[in-house]
Amino acid sequence: MPYIQYNSPFKCWQGYERVPGTKPGAKGSCRKSSPANRKEPLKGTGKKPKGSSRRLYTDENPKDTVSIKYKTPEDARATVAKVKNINKPYARKIQILTVVEQRSKVAGKPEQAAIAKAGKAAIRKQHGKSPLNKAYRGVLKARVNKLYGGDVTIEKARKLKSRPDATPRDKQLANWFINMQTNRK
Repeated sequence: MPYIQYNSPFKCWQGYERVPGTKPGAKGSCRKSSPANRKEPLKGTGKKPKGSSRRLYTDENPKDTVSIKYKTPEDARATVAKVKNINKPYARKIQILTVVEQRSKVAGKPEQAAIAKAGKAAIRKQHGKSPLNKAYRGVLKARVNKLYGGDVTIEKARKLKSRPDATPRDKQLANWFINMQTNRK
């Protein structure tokens, strides 16, 4: 008995084509279309279809796009200001400014790259996600542990700061820890 496809005895399904030399409606008479014959999807799937002419970075949702400019330092400052005030998650803001920074570096525009880098630092500070926090904590803990033993407390940080042989770095670390602890409460 011949294999009859749903809805029509002689048509192949969408995305399939007729195999030359087979009887219409017979089993094995249809095969998946080759990528060259396949129609590109109207809406993005998040992946680039194999053999597609669609570029990898095609914007699937233009309403969500944040336009960036970095031709001049003024353009870079305007972009940083826009990103700071836009209603996007923290990670997205950092990602946008990283794109500006990397592209301006490659384009040979170090001033614009520095502006984008400073903008990222400002966003990190605004969100309380400074990359220095962990580094400070480790150094301070080692220093206090060596001098006084045990965990770091506000009292031990004050002692460290008031030592006659305290280095500027010790004072900086102690002040940072004290401010961090008092602002937390």
